[in-house]
Amino acid sequence: MALTVTEKATEALKGLLETHEHEPEQVLRLISDEEGNHGLQLDVPKEEDQVVEHDGETVMVIDPALSDDLTGNVLDLKETPSGANLTIYR
Repeated sequence: MALTVTEKATEALKGLLETHEHEPEQVLRLISDEEGNHGLQLDVPKEEDQVVEHDGETVMVIDPALSDDLTGNVLDLKETPSGANLTIYR
């Protein structure tokens, strides 16, 4: 299975990727630390990754183990008092 990523989130990921200087082969990678906090870093896709695309272009990848851990969850762009934030929820 896999993490579900909304269209609004893929648009935000594409915008984020476009605003950061990176090598052409790099995309965003969803990562998790030991406490379960999630973040993004630039990385090169690996064959086994879950791929998230926007308009046919890869914008984010997720390691299969993390993707499995997040099965049943959704990554979405949510409006908050401090602005729009990418949020993972059940």
